[in-house]
Amino acid sequence: MREQFRAAKAAKEQAKENTQVATIQIDWSENYNLKQAREEKGAYYYEQHISIQSGFVWLNKNAFSFASISDDTCHMAEAAWAAIQDLLKDLIDKNNINIINFISDSPVSQYRNKTMIFLMKKLATDRHIDIKWIFLESGHGKGVADAVGATVKRKFDETVAFNPDNTFENALSLINVIKTNTDIKLFLYDTTNIASLRKIIPNLRTVKGTASFHEMFATKDGKFYAKTVSNEQEKLVQLKF
Repeated sequence: MREQFRAAKAAKEQAKENTQVATIQIDWSENYNLKQAREEKGAYYYEQHISIQSGFVWLNKNAFSFASISDDTCHMAEAAWAAIQDLLKDLIDKNNINIINFISDSPVSQYRNKTMIFLMKKLATDRHIDIKWIFLESGHGKGVADAVGATVKRKFDETVAFNPDNTFENALSLINVIKTNTDIKLFLYDTTNIASLRKIIPNLRTVKGTASFHEMFATKDGKFYAKTVSNEQEKLVQLKF
């Protein structure tokens, strides 16, 4: 746990000192349960859930918090990646970033798996950048990302409560209201974005030892390395399909 926090701190400092480095800490919030201020009794049997993947981006200048929001409640690797596509595009194209560090908790179903390895390698080679993913020890990876998610939920609650005569049917209707009174950058993604990513993912073989990885590194030349602890020597990982 101590080594992973040390590696995460170093990644944040690297972003503050280098104009071409971005460090992103991300985490899924619990789904937001959208309820209308004036619901009919029948609404009890129908609940609209909204996904929120939130986080914070450290840059040399203009660090900011963000939230990717959707009506699709999938939290698998392809959904996690689809949620940050617009964010990554902005960082690479507008900020001229060529090194991206990710920091997250370590759930195998969401971030630490063969699908995420494939998607990291693909982005690294397609955009000619280096990508590092640091996994904090399980149960210790919330931090700032969790705080941003809680703030977004509070904004949603206030929007519904202060507009009792309005009907909020989906994520977009909520974003349109809160985007004018928050500094958090908001991104919207949907089921079609996730489906598009699923189409490009081949039938991958299991990567031995993935559940023990605490740091993964994809290079612009297509190589992939992993460490069981961030202060150890990395080892080359082959992804087969």
